[in-house]
Amino acid sequence: MEVNTSMPMALNREVKLSERDIVLLSRSNDPLNEADEPHCLARVDRTTRKKDAIEVTYRISREVKAAFLQCLVPNGEINALKIADMTTTQREFAALSSLEYYE
Repeated sequence: MEVNTSMPMALNREVKLSERDIVLLSRSNDPLNEADEPHCLARVDRTTRKKDAIEVTYRISREVKAAFLQCLVPNGEINALKIADMTTTQREFAALSSLEYYE
């Protein structure tokens, strides 16, 4: 499922979200210490820069709990915590997958 969000450019300078990042989406400002708040893992699918904001499209599983889906409404507010960047991992996987074609 795709979720489209927007955030101010100033906030993205701190978070530095980019395509292929794995993030924790949560209703809480501090999801690592508030585990009982609704949350889910997501992958940043694409980012688009606008005038004073950045639009971020996340891909999340359809099997998200209903408590978190209630946060995903127009003008709703969710928080994103960057977990990892998958770019290097995907490159390594592609390189290892192609080894059988080399002498």
